[in-house]
Amino acid sequence: PPFDPAAALARLGTARLGHVILTASALPSTQTLVQAGGAGLPDGLVAVADVQVSGRGRAGNVWSSPPGCLMASALIATSPIPGARLPFVQYAVALAVVRGVKRLVGEAAAAAGWGEADARAAGEGADVRIKWPNDVLAGEARVLPTSPSSPSSSSSSPSPPRKKLAGVLCHSTCVSGAGGSGPGAAGVFRIVAGF
Repeated sequence: PPFDPAAALARLGTARLGHVILTASALPSTQTLVQAGGAGLPDGLVAVADVQVSGRGRAGNVWSSPPGCLMASALIATSPIPGARLPFVQYAVALAVVRGVKRLVGEAAAAAGWGEADARAAGEGADVRIKWPNDVLAGEARVLPTSPSSPSSSSSSPSPPRKKLAGVLCHSTCVSGAGGSGPGAAGVFRIVAGF
């Protein structure tokens, strides 16, 4: 189904991120849209596309998505930090995506009738992890059983290769200060974090 901004806003638990959402059924790139908006866009804005036809990945790779994938970019303004610390933003975004997927697995287990503890354990135990530096991978996609004791697949079969769930790409612009790595050389950055 298409992205539902009203449902997203109803579940929002953040102080500033996601309170302004731009949505489209198709876009060339959420990253490009947010970057082009420049200083006119508010901190915390999120752009979401149901289909992205010419997104960007690392090293200039094209990142396209079929219907059903969620493509999003968020605009984040930093407090003064040294530019050398900017790569950690990408790692934090990748970790947030992993945590979000695990939470969704737990919610799906709860919706399937699992008890609260079993659903939480299913989410926490979901095989989702970061492949350095910017990919989010998962183990074999499986349909959740109707109960924790129902087998979902044969344990004797070899594990399939991990599947890429997401890529994370961050683009930063220094808006004030030096931003360098020397002593006291901090800057304020606007970061467009896409996943």
